[in-house]
Amino acid sequence: MHDFDDAYSPGSPENRSIARDEFAPPPDVIPVEAKKLGHPVVAWIAIVALVCLMFIVRIVISKMETPGEEAAHAKDSSLVVIGLQAKYVLGLARFAPSGKEIYASLQALNTGSLDQRLAFVTLAGELEGPEEARTQLDKLRDKLEEHKKKLADSNEKPTAEQERVIDILDNLYQDYGNGDLKASSVSAKDRALLQEELGWFGKLALAPAKGPDQAARQEILDSATRAFIAIIAGVILVLPLGIGGLVGLVLFLIFLFSGRLRTGVHPVGAHGGVYAESFALYLFLFSALNFGSLLIPSAKEWLLAVNMGAAILSLLLALAWPVLRGVSWKQVREDVGFNLGRQPVLEPAIGVGGYAMTLPLLAVGVLIMFVLLMLVGGFQQLLGNAPDEFAPKTAPTAHPIVFVLLQSDWWTRLQIYILACIVAPLVEETMFRGVLYSHLREATAKFGFFLSMLFSCLGVSFIFAVIHPQGLLAVPVLMALALGFNLVREWRGTVLPGMVAHGLNNGLVITLAIMLLGD
Repeated sequence: MHDFDDAYSPGSPENRSIARDEFAPPPDVIPVEAKKLGHPVVAWIAIVALVCLMFIVRIVISKMETPGEEAAHAKDSSLVVIGLQAKYVLGLARFAPSGKEIYASLQALNTGSLDQRLAFVTLAGELEGPEEARTQLDKLRDKLEEHKKKLADSNEKPTAEQERVIDILDNLYQDYGNGDLKASSVSAKDRALLQEELGWFGKLALAPAKGPDQAARQEILDSATRAFIAIIAGVILVLPLGIGGLVGLVLFLIFLFSGRLRTGVHPVGAHGGVYAESFALYLFLFSALNFGSLLIPSAKEWLLAVNMGAAILSLLLALAWPVLRGVSWKQVREDVGFNLGRQPVLEPAIGVGGYAMTLPLLAVGVLIMFVLLMLVGGFQQLLGNAPDEFAPKTAPTAHPIVFVLLQSDWWTRLQIYILACIVAPLVEETMFRGVLYSHLREATAKFGFFLSMLFSCLGVSFIFAVIHPQGLLAVPVLMALALGFNLVREWRGTVLPGMVAHGLNNGLVITLAIMLLGD
């Protein structure tokens, strides 16, 4: 009744003890096990060491930033989150004007770093007028004076540029309050500094309603409208997809655990240890090529091309390793799922469905991340290490690609799409869900199908998450994505649907980021 040809299933005869038949060896003949190939213990020592080294090197590189670079990075990070919220609210205000209620909902943004608070001042001026903006500036000055001594000994001490921005905003909103919408007291140099320090918020402050430069104001409001529409469209798209994905995930797990689902991953046998070596080689090559390129000043101009080249070269050499160790290329492709699958025409569509099944897991990952954020804040207070009044709010580190998107042209964005939607899914799905997952399934096969699958999925997902640059707080979210891709790989045998799901996710995220963050 069930089709199990060439497939491994928890309910199949291959996974149950059966009586000896005519094909079994005589009782007095002891089967000879195939000679193990590979050194998985040595490979795992290398893998653990490389993962730790990659984590440490990222910390060291961040510490090597000059004070100016560090401050610029911190500024971008602090303004990204408040920028998203501000654009959504201003976009909402264009469709449903209700200034008092909207402004009241934004009070929670008036916290964190000085840059965030200055950004809030511009929102106060936009939604409530120049007098409210100056009131917020006075409160900010009082708070800075109150914490003057503490700030002098911390990294949150106001810079000369930030102190100048406070004065510029005060002059700007004083002019607006006096009816001078040209802001005659604010020089061209001051206007440039305001935009440099506050970005989109600086442009918003310099383009008041009924001001002389209505084209600039329209451009700013259009960016807010795009962000609002993007968020609403994202919700409209993701909500039904997520609900359908939840139903699919529940059915998938029911069929899987009842043994009625045809799965496609086989324990690979005696040569499984070679794949641990292959994955270790991939990690070494990829990290060496990427981190090594940072030592070459001219390579920074070609960072995206270097990343693509490093990823593809690492993949090719890592896949060549098992062949050099004596495993046929046909066997390697079968073991790691580097093929078109059982139903080549349907596998891409299954990838889209697999992505939908990943969304409920992603929601759980996001929930865990927020719980961790609250726990981190709670432990800091419990230990008496509460953050400074003007310290940025604890949050996962944004992926470096976000800051490239903030100031990129169409050619750079095209490269980002190619890297994130084609190269990364091809390389990461092959190496993580293909090579590493196959090795772990073989290494844990003796524990039975379910424990083997669970351990392998979690192990692959954790390593995948922890080596990404978003930081430890983002690990639950990245693990959730990887776990969904792993389940699709276990089901279909091929990594093709996972590549489609991975590329779809990255494409949606980048498109939303461009719509939300673009000026």
